[in-house]
Amino acid sequence: MSMTQHQAEVLEVPLSKVLRFLGQCRAEATKARALTPSQLGVLRLLNMGGECRMSDVAAAMALSNSACTAMADQLEKRGLVRRRTDPEDRRSVQVAITPEGRAMLQAMLAEIHGALAERLDRLNAADRVRVIEGFEALARVIDEG
Repeated sequence: MSMTQHQAEVLEVPLSKVLRFLGQCRAEATKARALTPSQLGVLRLLNMGGECRMSDVAAAMALSNSACTAMADQLEKRGLVRRRTDPEDRRSVQVAITPEGRAMLQAMLAEIHGALAERLDRLNAADRVRVIEGFEALARVIDEG
């Protein structure tokens, strides 16, 4: 077994704990607002990327077009997103987050980030820097494929 393989095995358990913790934080934040974690993901995507086609949202979220449409229906009924026909392609529908959706997203993220900050505060400053730098580096290589 290579050193990298061994390190990956050692990392997998604490990384799973972090992911489980973040998943619990997301579940609590969304449940309090009668949303699902997937709906949170859609709001985050739209907040970061701006208005986009429904088919692009479905692809980014690994959802079928019909599941994405159903989710958008629910979010639109609550005033969290708006949809409109794409003026350049009338067969395509654009979706965007509304100010109400952005406010709800920001409140949820504040709760999630607050819970994570409470845990990070338990580390000394040097450990916090190492954790952040390590996760940023790991994210970079994952993004690279």
